[in-house]
Amino acid sequence: MLALYLAPEGRNRLAGKRVLHVSPESILERFVQGAASYETSDPELPGMDHRFDITAIPIEGGGYDAVLCNHVLEHIPNDRAALSELHRILAPGGLAVITLPVIEGWETTYEDPAIDTPELRELYFGRHDHVRYYGRDIRDRIREAGFDLEVFQPSPRQCVEHAITRGHSVFVGHKAPQEDR
Repeated sequence: MLALYLAPEGRNRLAGKRVLHVSPESILERFVQGAASYETSDPELPGMDHRFDITAIPIEGGGYDAVLCNHVLEHIPNDRAALSELHRILAPGGLAVITLPVIEGWETTYEDPAIDTPELRELYFGRHDHVRYYGRDIRDRIREAGFDLEVFQPSPRQCVEHAITRGHSVFVGHKAPQEDR
């Protein structure tokens, strides 16, 4: 699904951009070929360019044109702070490409800090290291961080041709080209 968004009709949206990939997956590296720069970050994975908490990124604002954040925010207790930080580090006109588990039938995100053991998180959130299941209000959270929101969903034909689960989305936060300072 990310491939359909990142490389529509063979055109690479990340070409020539300064890209930060949060908790990178090697399968996505082909989409950063042609990027002006490519940096990685994860607080635990070996071989990263950076090791920071995305709720307090120790990088000057405006340094990236794009951030890839694929299935990360559902692991972060303060996802609103993380979204704000992603917005801050983007240059005007930049984009944050975000995927996460969403239950579209739920109006609001389900989270409960009392669900704090791996066993309970597995039971309530589907994985031992998740802290929430997002509802439709994820759109509001992204907008509250300062982004204009684009939601990409593959067509029915693309779902069949690429074996994509219907209803999944890529959320793309666009930072305005001219930010008020």
